[in-house]
Amino acid sequence: MVMIPYSVPEINFKGWREFLTSFFWDDWQEETAVKNFEQELASYVGTHHAVSFSSARYCLYLVYRFFGCRGKKVIAPAYTCIPAIDAIRWAGATPEFVDISLTTYNPIFSPHLNRVQNIGAISLSYLYGLVDNPIPLIQFAKKRGIPVIEDAAIALGARIRDKRVGSLGETGVFSLQSSKLITAWRGGVITTNNQDLYTFLKHHQARQVLPSRTTVFFNGLITGLRKVLSNQMIYGYVLYPLNQIVRQPVASRFLSRLLNQDPSEAIRGESPKKLPQWETYRFTSAQARLALASFRHFDQIFKKRQVIAQSYLRNLREINGLVLPQSKSKLVHAYGRFPIRIEGLNKYKAQSLFATLGVEVGLNYPYIIPQTKYFKGSYTGSFPNALKASQETILLPMHTQLNQADLSRITSAVRSVVKHHRFYSKN
Repeated sequence: MVMIPYSVPEINFKGWREFLTSFFWDDWQEETAVKNFEQELASYVGTHHAVSFSSARYCLYLVYRFFGCRGKKVIAPAYTCIPAIDAIRWAGATPEFVDISLTTYNPIFSPHLNRVQNIGAISLSYLYGLVDNPIPLIQFAKKRGIPVIEDAAIALGARIRDKRVGSLGETGVFSLQSSKLITAWRGGVITTNNQDLYTFLKHHQARQVLPSRTTVFFNGLITGLRKVLSNQMIYGYVLYPLNQIVRQPVASRFLSRLLNQDPSEAIRGESPKKLPQWETYRFTSAQARLALASFRHFDQIFKKRQVIAQSYLRNLREINGLVLPQSKSKLVHAYGRFPIRIEGLNKYKAQSLFATLGVEVGLNYPYIIPQTKYFKGSYTGSFPNALKASQETILLPMHTQLNQADLSRITSAVRSVVKHHRFYSKN
């Protein structure tokens, strides 16, 4: 049985050809492709400006620096993308956590925020490309004079009322990593109407240096290997031994110098202790050409993902004990991911069951952020929804390569796993 993959890069043959042509033969100092991509994305989102950088994490870091968050608190969900919290930490700020909605995974306003002082910003995170009503958090921000930063990493195309995400707050940040809705393999982009922020970002961008082709190749190789080899079916045979190899002194020194990051951290996908030099390099014309090729068929990508999501919702909504993303009036999800929870079933057990049925599912964030190594023991708050999400959430395959037969197999697998869980829960 062929395994249905959880994620496939949203890029066609033309896109890869554009990237490889640029990678090997273009003059990377030539910025036309970068400017074209930024202009087209800003126009789509509905902002005056867009500026691209090496990662969404670095984009967030720059935004927090601009708004003077050092020594202040940044409101952030307790269950979110760990790199988003890295950006807060690197900017010298401290996250102030709030709980999340269990049907949209967005942060929810907590009355305790009224007692919190010295807030530098609010991170409005649209986890998994789902959106919710942001008005309580936005009203709180306006009352306090706090900037709202839209962490829209995987939410390109989502809408709240009549506006696309990335245009509601002071600024929005999108990811261009390989599994996102459009891709530059790695990269991030900031959208804004704030002229002062735009001037700051362009000045910073102009001072960045381009990476060497060797650096790009090895960083891309490690990123790709980690994604391929972290599959639970082969992790113990391949990724674990590879991790041991790079811990050896000679290999560690060579790769640390090349990547400017602990290679073991890079392979395991851990949060770097410090801002890696890779994150500070300029976004290249090769990446911009790949992003443009991906973005120029984004309407088809977005529509196909909507069709897939509606198929899941239609065929799975009647299953008791299965929690699906919730749609609300005047909100349009991007469905960067399709998260589900089988109530009471640990996600690692669920992943194993799906694997036996030929369906690869994604798992993210085994802990809530307050339990991770940089914050463990520092927080005493209660985040019951975030904790439950971290224990039970799995991500169904969501990409445009899925066909009707795949969707039938996936929905059948969900029914089988739920049935299995019910049987063993009662016995």
